Amino acid sequence: MSYPQLQSESVTFRELFQSSASVIDNGGVITGTPTISAGATFDGSTDKITYALLTGMRAKTVDIVLQATTTTEEFLDLDGGTHTVEASSGTITATGFSSPTIYVDGAVSSTLTTAETRITITTATAIDLSAVVLGAVGASFFDGVIKSVTFYETEKTAEEITDIVNGTTFPELDQINWKVDLPLRTNYVSGSDTVTSNKGNLGGTLTYADGTTSADFPTQLLPKGVRMDGTSDHMQMAANSSLPSGANLTLVACIKVDDTSVQNSIMFRGNNGASGSALRYYAYVDTNGRMTFGSKVASGSTFSFFQSGNDAIQANKEHVVVCTTDSSASGEDRIRVWIDGIEDTTSITWNGSFASDNEIMYIGRDSDGGLDFGGDIFVWRLGAFTATSMQAREITNRINRLTNN
Repeated sequence: MSYPQLQSESVTFRELFQSSASVIDNGGVITGTPTISAGATFDGSTDKITYALLTGMRAKTVDIVLQATTTTEEFLDLDGGTHTVEASSGTITATGFSSPTIYVDGAVSSTLTTAETRITITTATAIDLSAVVLGAVGASFFDGVIKSVTFYETEKTAEEITDIVNGTTFPELDQINWKVDLPLRTNYVSGSDTVTSNKGNLGGTLTYADGTTSADFPTQLLPKGVRMDGTSDHMQMAANSSLPSGANLTLVACIKVDDTSVQNSIMFRGNNGASGSALRYYAYVDTNGRMTFGSKVASGSTFSFFQSGNDAIQANKEHVVVCTTDSSASGEDRIRVWIDGIEDTTSITWNGSFASDNEIMYIGRDSDGGLDFGGDIFVWRLGAFTATSMQAREITNRINRLTNN
């Protein structure tokens, strides 16, 4: 895992016990003869690993994956005995932690069995790390296997802990069935006026403008994106049931806007008609550099939308935007937006629903008023799923690596 990714996850320290050499490289001092290979096996009598170099670091979340030989064990000591994690007769305790919440395999619980278990402990009060010891507390030693230990400098939410349990490197993101994935591998066939997405499950052809004239094409296909002129360049797709509805969708866009004093439409899905028609859902940068993502259910209805503060999107600067909707949430929590990996909650207005009709999709245009996108679109992805906070940050990291930001 890269250092920027660890930073985005607020990781203070992580040990995966790949080998004795990797533990030593990570600052560990090995006592006894624990077997270390994709985990550390402790003998319950002398084996332990000490990390003295963590002094000065802090943690609000402790995550440890282990398999104990018994249900009464000592797992780790964070600072010489003041803050420790242990279990007695099957009950996990976090001694010295201020109002801790203990999770077992992602659910609030303090029950330990002898099966492999993920214990995650959170607290709002930071713990100063010093002389961290894994496998022992004082003269009492752990008997079993520790697979991994991670300290986070932030107090993780229940949602984030679900992500941690599912895998902190998010391998499932590699398996996401993006409904539209462009334009990093967009293919332009000369004379056909068409562009095909990296995904083939669109049920139709993605076209530039009306697909009839090369004059409507973006002025330049970049090695890692599409250049749009802000006047007529855009792409569109016919009404298509394979596109995600507004109920649960995630839009990912890596963009660089030429001019934030004019509106730049990133995406629009709705009726190809006058301004009174239903907008369904949309995303654009307004004339104050505010990122906007929302929906209008029907003609004359009010909007449900998110809007950032002024200048959240800056001219001539690459930004990664992740917008998501969640049908299982309520009210304003239905809409969430991250800009460059940081969630923005400046202004969210919820008016009852988020549209989901099967309508035309535009990329780089608001069909009601033109307002075409002027600048570069490096990545544009649309998926039928709801992103979580850690997934949004991981998506941002991956896009930044992909575009060499």
